[in-house]
Amino acid sequence: MRPGVAAGMAASLIAAFCLAAGPAAAAGALAVGLCDRHGYSSDAASIAAASDLALKSCTELGDRTCQVVVTTQQTCLALAGDGNDNCGARGWAFAPTDERAKVLALLECRNHGGSDCVIKVAVCDTSG
Repeated sequence: MRPGVAAGMAASLIAAFCLAAGPAAAAGALAVGLCDRHGYSSDAASIAAASDLALKSCTELGDRTCQVVVTTQQTCLALAGDGNDNCGARGWAFAPTDERAKVLALLECRNHGGSDCVIKVAVCDTSG
């Protein structure tokens, strides 16, 4: 067998294996702490990786109370907070679209007593 044919066959086998395995699902996460402290991630390789990144991002702000409150896979997430009170109401949500996630996060913020809720974070997974 000629070297070029062997290399072409090997490349075809590798491509077929990758396609059969399917695409990796992009993952995201949101972590929140005290007041307006938060961290988030998107397009991570796994839910565990997304959670770790979001938690690290939040705790790097000096808040050891941070907790992951939502994880996503191939979708959007949003966080809203009361614009008049950094330690006031917050709401978060995930949805198939950026706009829907924002609407739901604002609604949750208002439902928790926010009077001037604004979007603090909105991100969508783009790979996968």
